[in-house]
Amino acid sequence: MKIKIKPLRILIAMSLMATGMPAAMAHNDQGTTATPTIYFATHPNMKASNSLSSVSATMEVQEMTSDTAPWYWAYQGWFMSEGAFYFGLQPNGHYGKTALFSVFGKGTQSSFSSCKGGADSTNPDTGMSCHIPYDWEIGHKYTFNVKRINLDAKQSLATWKGIVTDQTTGEQTTIGEIKVPARWSDIVPSIIGWAEWFQNGGLTCAQRTNFVVNYSAVSGVYSNSSSPWHSYVSGTTANTCATYDKTGPYPAEVTMSAGGTFNDSNNPGPGVIKPVAVVPADFTVTQSSSSAGYPLDGSDSKNAQSYSWKIVQGAGDFWLQEKQGGIWLREVKQAKARALVPANKVGTAVYELTVTGKDGTQDARRVTVTVKAANNKPEIPADAEYPAWKQGTTYVAGNKVTYEGVKYIAKYWTNERPANSNAWNFADPNYRSEWSPSKAYSGGAHVSYQGKNYKAAYWTQGNTPGQHAVWIAE
Repeated sequence: MKIKIKPLRILIAMSLMATGMPAAMAHNDQGTTATPTIYFATHPNMKASNSLSSVSATMEVQEMTSDTAPWYWAYQGWFMSEGAFYFGLQPNGHYGKTALFSVFGKGTQSSFSSCKGGADSTNPDTGMSCHIPYDWEIGHKYTFNVKRINLDAKQSLATWKGIVTDQTTGEQTTIGEIKVPARWSDIVPSIIGWAEWFQNGGLTCAQRTNFVVNYSAVSGVYSNSSSPWHSYVSGTTANTCATYDKTGPYPAEVTMSAGGTFNDSNNPGPGVIKPVAVVPADFTVTQSSSSAGYPLDGSDSKNAQSYSWKIVQGAGDFWLQEKQGGIWLREVKQAKARALVPANKVGTAVYELTVTGKDGTQDARRVTVTVKAANNKPEIPADAEYPAWKQGTTYVAGNKVTYEGVKYIAKYWTNERPANSNAWNFADPNYRSEWSPSKAYSGGAHVSYQGKNYKAAYWTQGNTPGQHAVWIAE
């Protein structure tokens, strides 16, 4: 999902306003499709200074009539010489509920996985956008902080970090880090807050969902003295899309109310609101002596008519289930599935959820499951007698190898992977591997499945132990 940046003419007008210079009102500041905006300037009691090395601002969503509406509640600032930045919350963004930190301008870079090049396009010269799944709640205050954490004179780069803190729980989360050209200098001591309907820009106020959001506690730290900077609400856009509640001659906060009622009668038609896949965060589990399943819940996805979970990395070693005790599958066509990790398995699996909307448009998100070796069952290292199995190597009868901590002896000529081939015997005759539906087993083979041991009566493949006569319980 894209993050909209205001047109250049608006940025120029706002930049002039931020520095106290006169500017003409931007075209989109009024009317029934406007982006309501609040201006925070240096408090009159503060001494003037050149720039800020850190800025913080708090936001609280107090009311919201729809959690699928494409609103973006944000704060925006500028660097002294060039470039701008945004940070804020979305109810229906890249991950459903999303927290964002973006920098716009040429020459930005980041090594964070949450940050992607091309802030509002596929052109990397437009900047970097960092977005994370963030389950923010109505009634909680969230404080964002953007601060310079490093200045690399050798590479002429400054690193800026975006953080969000839930003031109710105290939990602090890093959104991302972005490097910008050092020549941009630090932050202009002037911030704006706004609410943007980032899809279907032609909708009028009456066609948008209602919200009430409080913007407050806009502050910072001066670059040259490390002393605090404080602001006040110096103005708001006068338009028909929003009302503002603020008190006092120098208000430090303002509550913005905007939107209308979004229903079938004024919805501009199918295909406008796209599906958004929402998946759990990546997680790590510990190797187990029996197969284990872990929930994959995509039911929080937005505007989805159908769901499909698939394994995009590790298929054949890892599986899916529709429910506990269900058969092992490569695809599950429902919102909730289980990531099935076979017994004694270590490694990485990547599961992907694809959701489809009413008009056939799709969105996909991935979950990475890492299975680490159990501390009390360290992986058996390869040794001189049982060297590590090597892909592409040909083995003959009697050759010995170690693969994923298990020792094998070749039954005949083979170049197949030991865990998935009938060409290998376990060096330990009492060892039981987890049954795999893709592996062929000859008569006499021993497996473990769902905590029970079985012996194959004859050659078999794909027949589930406990459900087919070929497998004899031991």
